[in-house]
Amino acid sequence: MSASILRIANRFPRVATQARWSSSTPKDGAVSGTKAFNDKERAQESAYVRQHEAAQIEKLRAQLAQANKDLERSQSQLSDLGKKLDEVSKK
Repeated sequence: MSASILRIANRFPRVATQARWSSSTPKDGAVSGTKAFNDKERAQESAYVRQHEAAQIEKLRAQLAQANKDLERSQSQLSDLGKKLDEVSKK
């Protein structure tokens, strides 16, 4: 009977298992390492936000400059039309 059990057992593949040992207590330097990681991550996020905001500000400045040019052109056209109206009304 034991030979038949061995033959059946040999038919199934053997699965290697590994015991994993872990500790629930933090290791030396784990707290400071986590703090340093958080500080670095926060600094990187802040740098990204500053760069993104700087790009947005530059885009808004360009739009403002274009709007000022358009305003000056419109004021010039209005002034020219006002002068033409004065000339027509004098005749």
